[in-house]
Amino acid sequence: MDTKGLMFPKPKDLKVKEIKKPYRMKIRSSKRAKACDIPIAVKKKVFIRDEGFCVVCGRAGIPNSHYIKRSDGGLGIEQNVVCLCVECHNAYDNGNDKMKTKMIHGKVKKYLKRQYKGWKEEDL
Repeated sequence: MDTKGLMFPKPKDLKVKEIKKPYRMKIRSSKRAKACDIPIAVKKKVFIRDEGFCVVCGRAGIPNSHYIKRSDGGLGIEQNVVCLCVECHNAYDNGNDKMKTKMIHGKVKKYLKRQYKGWKEEDL
């Protein structure tokens, strides 16, 4: 039996694998998209303000939830961002239970009104 070439294939037999480019996040180019993003400085301030806890249930939270959604033109400012845990954030943004979504929306609104005197939804 001829084993020549079985262990080490010739270069012409090798298939060159395509090298995939690493995934890059979409660059936000419009002024509106940049205004809706939450800057790191705002996330830090919100995290300190909320003490790192979900404003709805009290579990550990992260400052990435807009009161007025980005899709509705909500800005990435302190008065429009709160800390929510993963479950509350998911229920708030993607929930099928409208009663729970309204309950979370009401709690967030009440919380933000307590934090900022003269807080108005129209300014966000």
